[in-house]
Amino acid sequence: MKITINGKEQELNFGFGFIHEANTVWNTQREGIEINLGVIYTTTALEMGDIERLAEIVYFATSDNDNRVGKKDVMNYIQSLSLKELEDLFKGVKKGVDESVPVKFAMKKLNEMAKTSQKRAK
Repeated sequence: MKITINGKEQELNFGFGFIHEANTVWNTQREGIEINLGVIYTTTALEMGDIERLAEIVYFATSDNDNRVGKKDVMNYIQSLSLKELEDLFKGVKKGVDESVPVKFAMKKLNEMAKTSQKRAK
């Protein structure tokens, strides 16, 4: 997916660079172990229509761009969109995330862990 911010075309890539940036910001410590929550926060935010998180997701997705714009530029871009354009951006970003092999892999592993935890709890 491509968007133009401040006259600069930005390719949104939801690969490893995206996951790395999301995990750097969205993580927690539990019993001394860092737990990366980037994929969970991303999918939840997109489902909920969280505009603030959308700005971060779009910014993370530009991590591989040579002409990367700043986070504030992304926020201003999103703020300037019409309702229809904002809805389309959410749909496009969600589609890109859903089609990402690294995201699919991470979600698969998270689901497997959740099932294992549920079995142990019974």
